[in-house]
Parts: sequence; structure tokens; C-alpha cells
Amino acid sequence: MIHSGSSKTRWAGAFFGLGTLALTIAILHWAAPVLIPIGIAVLLAFLLTPAVRWFEKHRIPRVAAVTAAVLAVIVLLGGLTWVVVKQSNDLLDTFPRYEDNLRAKLAILRGGEGTLFSKLRDVARKVDKEISGPPAAAAGADSADAVKVTVVEPDNPLTLDRLPDYAASAAPAAGGTVLAFALLAFILMRREDLRERIFGIAGRSRLPITTRAIDEATERITRMLLTQFTVNSSFGIAYGLGLYVIGIPFAPLWGLLAIAFRYVPFVGAILIASLPFLVSVLTMQGWTGPLLVIGWFILLEIAVMGLEAWLIGPGIG
Repeated sequence: MIHSGSSKTRWAGAFFGLGTLALTIAILHWAAPVLIPIGIAVLLAFLLTPAVRWFEKHRIPRVAAVTAAVLAVIVLLGGLTWVVVKQSNDLLDTFPRYEDNLRAKLAILRGGEGTLFSKLRDVARKVDKEISGPPAAAAGADSADAVKVTVVEPDNPLTLDRLPDYAASAAPAAGGTVLAFALLAFILMRREDLRERIFGIAGRSRLPITTRAIDEATERITRMLLTQFTVNSSFGIAYGLGLYVIGIPFAPLWGLLAIAFRYVPFVGAILIASLPFLVSVLTMQGWTGPLLVIGWFILLEIAVMGLEAWLIGPGIG
């Protein structure tokens, strides 16, 4: 009986834990449009608080200081976004020029007509011919009545009829961006009031301990975020300069993307290395350039990992 009761208790605890996890995931999923802007606003507030304090020390009103800091971030992010979008479009426009180079590299990889690549290509052609080719009887019967239909596509796909669709797809991102910057301005303007409210939640009896803990946590988080941003920016600048020296097209684009992707664990490093590598395979003759890209990435990654351990490691905990 005792064993049966303990087993039921364990099962009940397991089901309760799974239910709590599922409920938490559902809440985070549905609340993501609000939680993500809040998280971005809090992180940016940690980064911009030292700048706002510096303005205030030089007798600049808080409203002007907060406005200048927020506008500087908006201009910086807007400029970087414009550069990334423009260079991405230019990169896509240059792809047709390197078709012959890509075919030459694929021919080297194939190495002959009896390889796996050629066999797969022959199989794909046969399958495509069987699928696309109509039956012989049907083709003979309908050949006399077949009418060729030409579909004329509009020259400009961006028409007024599709503007509501584009606006609807862009509305969530635009709304989240506006919400994030509005919350950022509010946090910077009312940071002392928010601090007092946190003190009230913790209790007035523990005011000295709470004050010291919050000040220390704020200082550590701000220092860590600034250090991480500096390290990532240094990595992106060095990576972009190295790619420029190697001869990779659109090196500023890869440098900016490297700064952003370094905030994404595991997947970010793969994207930072693979995208310029693929572009080098497409645009450069031979394999020296692609190997230099991988070597430069590995060298920088090892150096930055050591730098992060030296700069950020002691301040965590």
C-alpha cells in the first residue's frame, strides 16, 4: 500500500510538472509579441543608462538626454539595417555572373561521368521526364486540339492591390519595434521610480540589502553587456577587414552580420563561417579563398573566446 501511494505521488508530481511546463510554454508563445519588446527595452536600458547619466552630469535635462540616446540608437540601427538590406540585394544581383565559376567547381567535385553526382543527375532527369511527359495516347489524341496559353506577368510585382498584404505582414514587427523604444524611453525616464517599486516589493525591512544587491547587479549586468558588445563589434570589424583583404565581395555585410550572429549560441557561429565561405566558393577561382575564410574565422574565434574568458568571466557570479 505504501509503495502504491508513493508511486501515485510520483506520477502526480510528474504530470503536474509537465502541465506546468506546457502552460509556461503556451504563455510564452502567446505573450511573445509583448515579452520580446520588453526584454529588448530592458537590455537597451542597461546599455544606455551610462550615456544618460553622462549627459545629466553635464547639466543636460533628462528629457533631452533620454531623447538623444534613444534617437541615436534608432539612427544607428536604421543605418545598419539599410546597409545590410542594400548589400544583400546587391549580392543577390551579382549571383548570375558567377554561374560559370560554380559549374567549374561542381565539375571538379564530380570528377567524371561515373561518379555518384552523374548517376544522381541521370536518375533525376529520367524521373523528371517520366513525370512531365504525357502518355503517348493522350498526347496523340489531344495534339490537334491543344491550344498554347501565354500568361503575361506584370512588370512590377509590387502593385497597390498587394500593399495591404505587405502592411499586414510588417505590422507585428513595426508594432514590436515601437513598443520596445517606447518602453526604453519610459525606463530611462523613470528608472529611480522603478527602482523604488522594486524596493517596495522586496520589503522596507531589507532596504539596505536590497539597495546594495540591485546596485551591484545593475552594475555587473551593464558592464557585461557593454563588454560583450565591444567584443562582438571588434570581432565583426576584424572579420570584415580580413574578408576584404582576402577578396570576398560585400565584406561590410559579413562584418555586420557577424556582430549580430555572435549573440546567437551555436547557430550564429555556423552562419558566420558558412555564409562567407559559400560566397567565396561561388565568386573566387580555386579553393584558396574558401580555405582562407575558414582559417580566418577559426583564428578569430579562438582569440575572441580567450578574450571573453579574460574580460567577462571574472565579472560573472
